[in-house]
Amino acid sequence: MSLLDFNIIFDVVNFLILMYLLHRFLYKPVLGIIDERREKIQDDLERARRERKKAEEYRSEYEDRLAGAEEEARELIDRAQRRAREQADEIVNEAREEGRREKNRVKEEIRRAQNEARAQLRDEVAGLSLAAAGRFLEEKLSEEDHIELMERVVEELPREGLGDQS
Repeated sequence: MSLLDFNIIFDVVNFLILMYLLHRFLYKPVLGIIDERREKIQDDLERARRERKKAEEYRSEYEDRLAGAEEEARELIDRAQRRAREQADEIVNEAREEGRREKNRVKEEIRRAQNEARAQLRDEVAGLSLAAAGRFLEEKLSEEDHIELMERVVEELPREGLGDQS
């Protein structure tokens, strides 16, 4: 064998030893690091997907709560407006009822005053009629004198309230 054959064999053996050493001390650890890195990246991506999904759920829940709060606020406003209208209607109805009662009270008071005035007028007219009849009987007047006497009696009647019977 020649030196050349020996060098080739030596180079091949060295190459195989180098490959074994590279594989054992370089490729395996590098491939292990690459695999660990790949797994870490996949875990990070999966965690990011989960976090994104959770964030979307929170956002959806927040939007639902916000919509619910807006609806609740609208309902509260509507209820308050209805309550205010009802109270306003109640106040108006109470005022109308109070006005009606006051009007009836005043009408009753006016009616009583009219009745009292009429009774007083009747009493006065009756008294005056009796006085006129008494004078008539005392004087035994002629018809002309009787008419004249009645005219004087009528003129003597107080003018206030006579004929105001409405």
